[in-house]
Amino acid sequence: MTALTTVGFNTTPIGAFAPAGVMVLVALMLVGASPSGTGGGIKSTSVSAALATIRATLRGDQAPTFFGARVPNARLFAAFASIAFYLIAFVVGATLLLLVEGAGFQDLVFEAASALGTVGLSRGATADLTPLGKLVIVAMMFIGRTGPITLALALAAGHPEPAEESDDLAV
Repeated sequence: MTALTTVGFNTTPIGAFAPAGVMVLVALMLVGASPSGTGGGIKSTSVSAALATIRATLRGDQAPTFFGARVPNARLFAAFASIAFYLIAFVVGATLLLLVEGAGFQDLVFEAASALGTVGLSRGATADLTPLGKLVIVAMMFIGRTGPITLALALAAGHPEPAEESDDLAV
């Protein structure tokens, strides 16, 4: 499956895929590599933490487990934050492309998923993008490569507040 890698190589013309096939490829591009890999997408560990949480919720369990091991709350928070930031970046990027480009819905959503997942596949719309559309694609590739959480933390990082002086310290 070339949608699971970052080679940008396809063995079958993707422009000829039926809508259901395009949807499967978009899903595969959104769920990407493992944490130690260089691929983009929602990391497999985040997906497994989300699935464990869903299973625990449906069963009425107090704590999510995966293969018998309890998933720590810190990992669950990180997983859901990562998934949320990633999906927000995908929806915003795809919407921007749909606003500024004249290509079809399928083609632009595919381009957005490919850019954010750093996959490199295209249905042929890349060459016809306007300069603004290309800028959106570049921004999505940057977000996908650095990771939405890393980028959000970098943008939100401020200067630490100075420590408040306490009245109960002896002078």
